[in-house]
Amino acid sequence: MSNVQLKFVNQNFLEIGHHNFFGQYSRSPNGHFIVAWSDSDPSRGVGGARKEGLGTYVLLDDSNFILTGKMERPNDGKVADTGVFILNDWMFSQDLNGTFYAISPSGAVLLKKTFKANLLNNGLSADGRFAACQTCNSDYEADSSILTIFDLDRKAVLSQFVPLTGWAKEYKFESNNHLISLVYLNGTSYKYKFDGTCIDAAQWQKDRELYGSGYDLLAIAETRLKIFQSSELSQYSEVIDLLKRALDKGISDNTQARVHRLLGETYYHCGEKGLAIDHLETALRLNPKIGVRKLYQSLKAS
Repeated sequence: MSNVQLKFVNQNFLEIGHHNFFGQYSRSPNGHFIVAWSDSDPSRGVGGARKEGLGTYVLLDDSNFILTGKMERPNDGKVADTGVFILNDWMFSQDLNGTFYAISPSGAVLLKKTFKANLLNNGLSADGRFAACQTCNSDYEADSSILTIFDLDRKAVLSQFVPLTGWAKEYKFESNNHLISLVYLNGTSYKYKFDGTCIDAAQWQKDRELYGSGYDLLAIAETRLKIFQSSELSQYSEVIDLLKRALDKGISDNTQARVHRLLGETYYHCGEKGLAIDHLETALRLNPKIGVRKLYQSLKAS
């Protein structure tokens, strides 16, 4: 190991003197290790999305230089208290793909897995025993929107599943209990067993109504309407509230049309003709092929 001069530009970037390195970095939970990466090749003057020029990653113990390596497009570095670190390689290809790496402090690749999907982010347990990465949407269904959990001691994939709660911002591990928490931008988190079972599924259903997108609220309303039998407007008040809140979420015109259609059909079912006409008319204006023209014309003519 050799001592190097580090210059921390802010909470996200550092410069390593005499190594011509400038890039993002992440510290281990105990603060001893730093993994840094640069998705660019200064020698070629290229960075970001490209077809050539390797990026660089660096591992440090305090200010002691441990190792450096090359990778097509290194991103999302994390390092454990043991010095084990992970990176997502975004790769050169224009196709949807990415490769997850787990690397030991000696530089040996502990695990490498390539997906036919872009990599969203990743996570690593503080003890370096477990890691995870999550993919974006992909036409290749087997790799689309999945969370993969790795056992780095065994150098194996433990499980792969599509989380009930969707894409997370970060991940927290309870290694001894084989649990992982998915943490979201609004501060909520939901705990999963390593086999994909969501322990906090009931809480997620409640939070979904509070924090969900307009599309989420529409989906909840659609599910609830399938089990309703009553024609009393008061019985539908919660569903109507969900649909009206969905309209305040900045949803697309097509989703707005679906919401107005459902509101129109609900009011029609409850005998509220005027409200039904108003919402069906709005739905048709937003999407003339929304499928309620006959009902709308019938109500207008009656």
